[in-house]
Amino acid sequence: MATSGVLFPSLVPGSRGTSSKYLVKFQIQQTDDSLIHFCWKDRTSGNVENNLIMFPDYCEFKQVPQCPSGRVYVLKFKAGFKRLFFWMQEPKTDQDEKHCWKVNEYLNNPLMDGVLGASGSSGHEALR
Repeated sequence: MATSGVLFPSLVPGSRGTSSKYLVKFQIQQTDDSLIHFCWKDRTSGNVENNLIMFPDYCEFKQVPQCPSGRVYVLKFKAGFKRLFFWMQEPKTDQDEKHCWKVNEYLNNPLMDGVLGASGSSGHEALR
């Protein structure tokens, strides 16, 4: 998944979230200081809209089962109640499960060979 749309959850329980007005792509990057960054960028301007510093086992990326299309995913933080919602915009659905697994691997196992690597800065457009 090279792109996703960001959904902003409603503050009213039981109601739907609203989507942002722009298309974004998110990227997971490990910098030289070993910090993991979860960034999303506006596809039109290229501007970074948000840059979160992540820690292994800090969050989980998973499909939202209540979504009728099955294309909404949540980045759920294990400490607290923070959740960020994303709408999968890839035209084909056959790789969704694999993409979800890859995001979790990139975020929670950053030093694994072939994921982000332990040597130097490396970035991934999440779910290529």
